[in-house]
Amino acid sequence: KYGILKEVALQRYFGNYFLTVNFIGSAINLDSLIISKKGLTVFEIKFKYPHPSGYYGINTRPANLFKWLLESNINVYHYIAKNPSSNKDIGIFEVLSTPELKENFYWESLFLNRDELDGDDFIAPKETSIAGDKHVNYKKISASNFTIETDSPVASSLNLSWIPSVVCSECGGAKKVRNGKYGYYLKCPKHCEQKK
Repeated sequence: KYGILKEVALQRYFGNYFLTVNFIGSAINLDSLIISKKGLTVFEIKFKYPHPSGYYGINTRPANLFKWLLESNINVYHYIAKNPSSNKDIGIFEVLSTPELKENFYWESLFLNRDELDGDDFIAPKETSIAGDKHVNYKKISASNFTIETDSPVASSLNLSWIPSVVCSECGGAKKVRNGKYGYYLKCPKHCEQKK
């Protein structure tokens, strides 16, 4: 609708499959950097859900960067678009296009401080890394520290009619957007592609 899909896709592919692959250990992206009434402010934005034990994980390398930013008097806000399905196989596009999920989709936020970033390191499963091929160290932050930012669901008035409808040539079913190992793709509801 706004003609920005190509630009956004190129930025994500550049960040995920060039910078992080070719500059291992040296490239960390900041989602947003603004000047506000509180001064220079960084926003870290994620789509995820808390661990059943009641915490969110933040990768150690970005956590160390955020500690350095805080020591330099730069504010850091961590925003999470909370995945209401609590299912890692459900991507953000599925949430936005599924009525029951869309109605329970909220932003949560936390104004980070150094104490929250000083804890022990833990090791996440390989599947949580961008390419799904290596373990990642992370810090635990209690999910109860985050506050809900919106009175109504994020997508309550979102119009998704611009998303094209794609029909499977074999079964005639409408393909759905899925989140896979290498990004989002369209998948047949009867898995025709996987049966070949």
